[in-house]
This record gives sequence, structure tokens and C-alpha cells, in this order.
Amino acid sequence: DSLGGLQATGQNRPLIQYTSENASEVDLERIIKALDLHPLNRIAVNSTYSLLGLVANLGGWSIIPATNLWCAASFKDKLSFSELPGGRQVRRTIWAIGDKLLYARRTLEAGKLAREAVRSEIIPQVAELAPEVAESIKVLQD
Repeated sequence: DSLGGLQATGQNRPLIQYTSENASEVDLERIIKALDLHPLNRIAVNSTYSLLGLVANLGGWSIIPATNLWCAASFKDKLSFSELPGGRQVRRTIWAIGDKLLYARRTLEAGKLAREAVRSEIIPQVAELAPEVAESIKVLQD
């Protein structure tokens, strides 16, 4: 509920985070520095499912993008969600990239389909777990 509470949690519970190959890990490190957090223990995993499972079963904590919570259903009874202290918000840009000459039209279509999937699939699934989290997910471009 507060920065002090988050700092205390970081000293008493393991931080479950993505491996360094994951773009979310870069965002996490920026947030940790900005909030002056000093996690005592860290456990790195490759998938959101593993991350959420370890948070739920080890009493750990994490900071992840709201859109990643769509796969938390198996652990919903063991998880709680909260905004970052101070109302910090992170904008996450996701790109569809393809060969300019061969696949330009397909790349644009992939981007459109991804935006539609966030609206029609991911946001409703997150809303079942934590409506307040789902409300924070915005698709900024059409």
C-alpha cells in the first residue's frame, strides 16, 4: 500500500523476476532503481506462468506488466494485486515487425490482430482476476 511497505516486502520476500533475456526485466530494473528498492533475494524465470506460480507458492513478489496477468487464473486465490506506489505508470510498446518488401501488409495485419486480441481476449481475462488491473490496460493506437 505504500513505498515503505514495498521496501519492507523486498527485504523479507524473494523478488521473482524474468531472466535478463526478457524486455520486462529491463523495465523492472528501472522501476527498482526509481523506487530505491533493494531486494534481498531474487529468483529469475523464463515465463510469466512460472513467475506467477512462484509468487503464489513462495510468498514472493514481482512487478510485471498488467497484460501479463492473463495467465494468472491458476493462482488467483493466492495472489493479490496493487498499483506501484506513487501512481507510477509504465507504457509498454509492442511492435509487429516484418520484411518491408515481402510482408509489409502482413505485418500491419499482425499488429491489428494483436491489438484486437488485447481488447477481446487479454483484457477480459485480466478483468476476471482483478478488474482494477484490467482498467489500467489501454491500447493507445489503432
